[in-house]
Amino acid sequence: MLNRRQFQLSSLATIVAGGFIDAASNGAFVSGVQPSEEWAQWGGPNRDFKASQIDGDRLLPKPVLSWKRDLGKGHAAVVASGEFGYSLHLDGDEEVLEKWRLDNGQQSWSCRYKVGYHASYPKYDGPHATPVIQKDRIIVASIDAQIRAIDLSNGRVIWNRDLRADYGTKLPQSGYACSPIVWQDRVILPTLGESQPVETESFNPRPKIPGGRIAIPGAVAMDGQTGDEVWRTETFRSSHSSPVKIEIDDQPQLVFHGMFELIGVDPKNGKVLWKQLLRREAADNVSFTPIWDADRSQFLISHGYCNFGTQAIKLKNAAGRWRTSINWTNSRLQIVHTNAVLLGNILVGTKRPAATLIVAIDVRDGRTIFRKRGFGKSNLLAVGLQLVILDESGDLVGGQLNEEGVSELWRIPALSKTAWTVPALAGRRLLLRNGSELKVYRFP
Repeated sequence: MLNRRQFQLSSLATIVAGGFIDAASNGAFVSGVQPSEEWAQWGGPNRDFKASQIDGDRLLPKPVLSWKRDLGKGHAAVVASGEFGYSLHLDGDEEVLEKWRLDNGQQSWSCRYKVGYHASYPKYDGPHATPVIQKDRIIVASIDAQIRAIDLSNGRVIWNRDLRADYGTKLPQSGYACSPIVWQDRVILPTLGESQPVETESFNPRPKIPGGRIAIPGAVAMDGQTGDEVWRTETFRSSHSSPVKIEIDDQPQLVFHGMFELIGVDPKNGKVLWKQLLRREAADNVSFTPIWDADRSQFLISHGYCNFGTQAIKLKNAAGRWRTSINWTNSRLQIVHTNAVLLGNILVGTKRPAATLIVAIDVRDGRTIFRKRGFGKSNLLAVGLQLVILDESGDLVGGQLNEEGVSELWRIPALSKTAWTVPALAGRRLLLRNGSELKVYRFP
């Protein structure tokens, strides 16, 4: 009979092997596939912080610095398409969107616009929302909830919408932080919604609140060409978290990690399809981007300031009606302000401060596979079945799963100050930023 430690080691080997099988089956990490030059939105091509393998099954090589430059305040991630990258930062009372060449950083254009809000704490100031590239334009959400479509060729503003003026959006202390998402020709954004009793599940698309005023919708869809409203949802209290999109049983869905609930919305008309209660009190800074585990039809959620920790929310279609349930809960992984990645059957993330650990969970049953010290609070990027780990101290680490946890392949002191932004990968170029600098590394 295996003892507990032997069981964990043998289980991890099985799960990692299963991960290779799963990865090959869905085509995400097939050996020999060329890495995409596109990283056009928050979280990458599928908003899951995954990129294709770079060199087949070989270990991830240590990247080398291509170029660097100063950058102003902000935490919005870098995006890229073709030969160009785009970064967003704060300069005084202006946000600045810049287009530059990926190979040498040469600027193509910059677009400046005034912002009417600053975060109450200086370290939280500057743009948080990552832009999204939509065909010939880039959609930018500023810290003061102004939404702009900007021409990729020349940096000119095509249209502008103000969520506060148009919908009554009330900004939290750190400002607007939700990254827009594109579905077909539509741009969808949370509007932050209203505080509502979480036990109430009204499906009235435009409920009224006391005094007869129309409630702030939870999210809106805009025409990407004109900025005109296409639909609005019923009200729900959204959060800092950015939405994701999935498809299940031929039904496309947008999924929002709200302050109280996980919410599924039909992108065609804004109808709320389902809700899953997550908590009965608002957790400050709910920012975790939901991860869709398609093999098990479940969402993976981590609560930063609740005792629940990480949970799997099962989604199923029951005779034409969508039903959700909590599949498992693991309180040993509580993620605050960072992300996690799903590798095969393993969810990997770093536990909240106080005892910073990198933790792996078997998503089939919620069992903890390992907890390992040696990594600070970190954002993760999966490259094939290996990890790029950016510690908030600025250290960049290449990691590989093994029986003991995550082994280091290499470590680089990449950024000199606090790094809170997830890396992006365009082809072989690794794009990093913090509140003072932008650096581009290249995998040789």
